[in-house]
Amino acid sequence: RSVLMCGPTHDPAILHKCMSMKVSELKAELDLRSISYEGMFEKAELASALAEARSLGKADPSIIDQFNRWGSK
Repeated sequence: RSVLMCGPTHDPAILHKCMSMKVSELKAELDLRSISYEGMFEKAELASALAEARSLGKADPSIIDQFNRWGSK
């Protein structure tokens, strides 16, 4: 698993979208992106890690967003 060590490089709009997700969704997407969230206990930390991963283009977020919508039905 990779760990993002650089400072926040995410777009505020991406962070806002990530903050609207459930913690379980954040963790699921971080898992799919192979990003460790070990030691992260706050939702804001998870959302920030995911926003940074999305900003860096680690995967196509539209695919993950569709997956999350299917899972919430």
